Amino acid sequence: MIMKKNRMILKTVPWAIMVCFIFSSCEKYLDIKPDKKMIVPKTLNDFKALLDEYPVMNQESTPSIGEIGSDDYFLIEDDFGKVPVRDQIVHLWAKENFEVTDNRVSDWFLPYQLINYSNIVLEGLDKISASKAEQEEWNYVEGRALFFRAWGHYQLSQLFCADYDVSKEMLGIPLRLTSDIEGKVKRATLEQTYDQILNDLNQSIPLLETKAILSSRPSKAASYALLARIYLQMNEYNKALESSTTALKINSSLINYNEVNTTLSYPFTPFNEEVLFHSTMVYKGIFASGRMQVDSELFDLYEHEDLRKSAFFWNNKGKLTFKGSYDGGVRFFSGLTTAELYLISAECHVRLGNVEDSRNILLSFLKNRYKDGVVTLDESNEKESLLHRVLSERRKEFAFRGVRWSDLRRLNKHVDYQKILTRKIGNEVFTLLPNSNRYTYQIPNFVIDLNQMEQNNRD
Repeated sequence: MIMKKNRMILKTVPWAIMVCFIFSSCEKYLDIKPDKKMIVPKTLNDFKALLDEYPVMNQESTPSIGEIGSDDYFLIEDDFGKVPVRDQIVHLWAKENFEVTDNRVSDWFLPYQLINYSNIVLEGLDKISASKAEQEEWNYVEGRALFFRAWGHYQLSQLFCADYDVSKEMLGIPLRLTSDIEGKVKRATLEQTYDQILNDLNQSIPLLETKAILSSRPSKAASYALLARIYLQMNEYNKALESSTTALKINSSLINYNEVNTTLSYPFTPFNEEVLFHSTMVYKGIFASGRMQVDSELFDLYEHEDLRKSAFFWNNKGKLTFKGSYDGGVRFFSGLTTAELYLISAECHVRLGNVEDSRNILLSFLKNRYKDGVVTLDESNEKESLLHRVLSERRKEFAFRGVRWSDLRRLNKHVDYQKILTRKIGNEVFTLLPNSNRYTYQIPNFVIDLNQMEQNNRD
């Protein structure tokens, strides 16, 4: 029923709403400019409709180059030769900028397009007065725009600046806080970048609905979930635990995989009960099921009794491929779920020394992922063994979710969890070392040139 409601409402949203951005020559900061022929949004309903622009705000709101660079999959030489050069460069962690000669870089452009929509709404709201009857709806629209702006900046921060490190002064991303795309911008510091994201989320919480009717729209639960993810990334375990716990009080639903028909081509429906916020990655042909193959090291982590093994993967003409997207099709789901909250809570508890609490939360989660009656956990109080299990479950749960790249970045800082990534194309082997500066992608060259800002070093 929820899925039908989402589809019905999304069909009523005019997909060329009010403000339309078109690709053009790279004359402006984001290589986009408003089509002046379109009507400018002015009313509360206009702003609501703008934020309901599903293709912009949800469908491709998450870049995919982190997933392309991850260790979830591999390509054989013949299939590698069939993907675009820009994706080959990302796949092999090459020094060259992934944009090659194409100025319209979707992994950079699309999150900033989402951010610009959000800024248009926030500026527009400042110019109108809400009646007493409209105030609650006005607040909700403002909260949604703040969440979306934080979401866009967060996605970019995981790719175009280094992993968060409070002990170092590093460059962040350009923060877009107005809809003016004419002016030149500079890169914020890494600390300023995270501060802005957290500030937008914290401001959104009192304005949003506790639990959204449509998971394509932000809610208090979604904001707390994103806060939990970010604080975990920052190694702020107390804050991550507090945020995840608060979100779980709103929604703690889990899909019992014993009730999922894992024989289906795509076993999961969009907007299911675990989804707090629905989004998908920018689709790339490199992930076509006849081309991409699931990494055997990942697949071997799933025990026979682990129902995710059959729910997530299938054999496509001799190639092991992925089918477990919560988008219910070929697009990779990249949103926020209750399952993530369980695993964040379990990890934070164990890192803070609350071993029993961590074990109980993890067990509650695993009962919904393994065959009935087979889940057991080591009863010892060894913190490290439980942390290892939690991280292993996180690895399995978030395959092809766009989370792995961020996890590699943060876990590489801990010697016990560092990993050397390798690719083999023909007889040539390519390597990505832990903490390499190639975990930070370069900003598109035309943006660097237009704004005379410093480029990321990938030497």
